[in-house]
Amino acid sequence: MSAGSGQASGDRFSVIVPTWNEERCLPVLLSKIECDPSVSEIIVADNSSSDDTARIALDFNCRLVAGGLPAAGRNAGARAAAEEIFLFIDADVAVTPEILDALRNEFKIRETTLVYFRMIPISDRLYIKTAYKSADIYARLTGLLGTSQGPASLICVRRSAFAAVGGFDETVSAAEDVDFIRRVGRQVGGVRYVRATSLYVSARRFDIEDGFTYSLKCVIWGLLRGLGFRTSLIPYTWKQYSA
Repeated sequence: MSAGSGQASGDRFSVIVPTWNEERCLPVLLSKIECDPSVSEIIVADNSSSDDTARIALDFNCRLVAGGLPAAGRNAGARAAAEEIFLFIDADVAVTPEILDALRNEFKIRETTLVYFRMIPISDRLYIKTAYKSADIYARLTGLLGTSQGPASLICVRRSAFAAVGGFDETVSAAEDVDFIRRVGRQVGGVRYVRATSLYVSARRFDIEDGFTYSLKCVIWGLLRGLGFRTSLIPYTWKQYSA
């Protein structure tokens, strides 16, 4: 994949995937996106994984850069990216052709600076579905109030908007995605929350933490970001997920 071939640069994405021990999920994600004509390059920002994550990235001809926690990894990937549109994807996201089609359509609009999607958990558990439904309501309400923000496992943003807000704030240890979307919305504008096309995501975090406790953490982090605070009270830690 090269930045100079195929479509015009405005139609092509530099995909950035922050990772830590993602040997189970990463091959599935990469196999779904590597052949899409809009994907110019895939950059894996790895946080010193102890499994085969780095080898898998190289096997798929990805660029491999040193990462860190999610905010640091995304920023590192952005510094290495060639295209004018950055597509940040978590390793456990199910990226479908419909998602990529929706992104292409959204970025045909000059005013669009950032796009994120309604997330649907890959789970039958009611409390998990309720948690994600609450996140959807939160994103819709903040959009209506003119302060777009919400959690996102996939964020697509123009380089210019990313640079205008200084990228992800690496001092924010949790809900850095909420903070980033909020700052782009306030400082640049043009944020689009897409509900017509759903993004399916794993609910694996609920498998390694008590569901109520994790939901409460997310509420606290979301409220703090909504109020503009950098503190998290409860720090985020990158967990080792089970098979």
